Amino acid sequence: MHPFWTTTFQETWDDCQQRYVDFKPVSERLKELHCQALQWELSEPLVQKNSSKTRVIARRFPDYFKRVILPVFSQNEATALALDEFAEAMDHFHLEEPGTATKIPQWVQQMQQQAIQLCKPIQPDFVTLMVSISLAHLYRSIPAAKPETPAGATQSGVCPACGLPPHFAALVETEGYRQMECWLCGERWPFTRLECPYCGERHPQKLGYFTVEKMEVCRMHICHSCQAYLKVFDTRSLALKDPSLWVMHLATLICDDLAAAEGYHPGSAMEWHQRMVME
Repeated sequence: MHPFWTTTFQETWDDCQQRYVDFKPVSERLKELHCQALQWELSEPLVQKNSSKTRVIARRFPDYFKRVILPVFSQNEATALALDEFAEAMDHFHLEEPGTATKIPQWVQQMQQQAIQLCKPIQPDFVTLMVSISLAHLYRSIPAAKPETPAGATQSGVCPACGLPPHFAALVETEGYRQMECWLCGERWPFTRLECPYCGERHPQKLGYFTVEKMEVCRMHICHSCQAYLKVFDTRSLALKDPSLWVMHLATLICDDLAAAEGYHPGSAMEWHQRMVME
């Protein structure tokens, strides 16, 4: 099974389809994306192996977007024009070549910035959707892509393996420890509950959270100092032993919408508010 589509991923998928009615159209699009990606990877390798080294072919990233992402999401007429603009922008991406797999996090940020600059008609959150979910899918399919985590690297507001800020976390074990998870590489690390991972705020009156009816498992941790939010899933209440936070995130996008409506922004810079893209 594909590393991004593990048994746990599938089990969480099935659970969310029963738990959240609005998740079905999202899930159908993503399952199609997964199938298309597998076919593309078989015909267009993303990596080249030379002795003990693994190098990533940077120019394959634009190819991936145009041949996998665009066909899947272009079925939505509401985003057809934006997708055409995005496809043209793919031809203007300039990523350093050759590169090792450890450069992928920098490429993620570079592609996000270039896409927003080149595709002004497209909202930044649409670009982030295209970039983040597809690169997370690709990243985890590359052998030895994830850098080694430095020894003792805990209590950090960014991923100790690839350096990106998290978008979601989980409350684990009976005590409810907060465990961060990198949206790109999947690295997990502990982080105290009484501190904002983005600005370091620790005053209890500056921190809080809210939930949405029928989605109480998702807690939106907010910081009044930097106005950022972090999605935290209380997995202790679930029957699943190790649920996929990526799936739970996609199933609760309405929580991101409401956080934005209240004036908060994702500390990860992953804007996920154009639900029409997925429907």
